[in-house]
Amino acid sequence: KFEKFPEMVLKTHLQEYNTKFGKRYKKVVDSWEMTGRAVPYLTTTTGTMVTCTVHIDGNDYTESLYVMDNSNNAVIDSDQAQINKTQKRCLVKALAMAGLGLNLYAGEDLPMGDI
Repeated sequence: KFEKFPEMVLKTHLQEYNTKFGKRYKKVVDSWEMTGRAVPYLTTTTGTMVTCTVHIDGNDYTESLYVMDNSNNAVIDSDQAQINKTQKRCLVKALAMAGLGLNLYAGEDLPMGDI
């Protein structure tokens, strides 16, 4: 289950800054607006995150992840593809917390059962 949060729409612009490698650009938030809808991600002025809870055998396993780019930096004003990828990664981490997939992590092949 993905937790629902109030939707926030950000108005942003690209701001130029200099590095030793040349000019770079970063998104800067100008303003924001609450829409009143509930969405399965939390948007803030510093980034977006998702929270997933898996219920297995009476136990809840909750994991939260922020939406990140290729360099593992938080993404401001993320798109749906980035949010969807983060949701899937968050689900896998919550399942791993429950111990599912542990045999694959240990380098074993798929379980064969009793042969």
